[in-house]
Amino acid sequence: MASLLRFEVQAKTEQLRELVRKIDEDEAKVRTQEPGMLAPSYDFPTQLAALEEDVRKKEVDVQDSNGLLELMEKAKTKAESTGKCMVCSQKVDHALIQDKFVSRINKMKANPQNGAALKAQLQEARDKVRRHQQLVELTQDIFKRKASEKPALEQMLEAARADHERLKREHEAKQQAAREARDLADKARDLKSDVDHLNHLFRDWTKEQTEVGTIQSGMQSGMGTLHRRRDVVEAEKVRGGLADGLADGLADGLADGLADGLADGLADGLADGR
Repeated sequence: MASLLRFEVQAKTEQLRELVRKIDEDEAKVRTQEPGMLAPSYDFPTQLAALEEDVRKKEVDVQDSNGLLELMEKAKTKAESTGKCMVCSQKVDHALIQDKFVSRINKMKANPQNGAALKAQLQEARDKVRRHQQLVELTQDIFKRKASEKPALEQMLEAARADHERLKREHEAKQQAAREARDLADKARDLKSDVDHLNHLFRDWTKEQTEVGTIQSGMQSGMGTLHRRRDVVEAEKVRGGLADGLADGLADGLADGLADGLADGLADGLADGR
């Protein structure tokens, strides 16, 4: 589980890094074309309305220019065919037609404010509107990502990190409890060995004491210096049996008590570790 959370943290971190990189890239793109658009005070509707109004004006200029040019060419054609001006009905000759109509038509076509030039300006104004709308959409998307997507991703990443740290601490606590349990088990084995050794020594000592008492009794009986009564001999045998029983009971009691105490200690230690 901890490894899965570690991978999730890595994935979320990379996802957040990529999101921030894309936001920075898009903001740089907006700044190169319209620096003020990223400012909170930027008036999107007003700026778009101004650009659209410029398009409408240029459309009118193109229409007026086309209408006037068409009228002049029509008047030239009429004058050439009838020899009269279609506006004032005055007679015109070839020289007058060249001066009054052809020269003006040529000037209108050459004037940057007419014809193709006006159409190019109109197209440029339309392109500005289109680019502005694209930048508006991109800017709104940037604001949305910074206001919602980025904080949400940061929150998920923080939660994943917290879960990973929690599981890491729990895992370390279990490892520590296991080490403590192993240490207690080692101590229990050492103490059990010490108890077995003490038990063996105590048994040897009580056996030697009994043998010494028996030898002393035999020596006294053989020398005839002291006649021991039967009840005294029986009492010594009883005491010897009690000593052996006491040794066995003491050794077993120490072993059992030590085992119980270690078992309880292990259980309490593991419970505290969890």
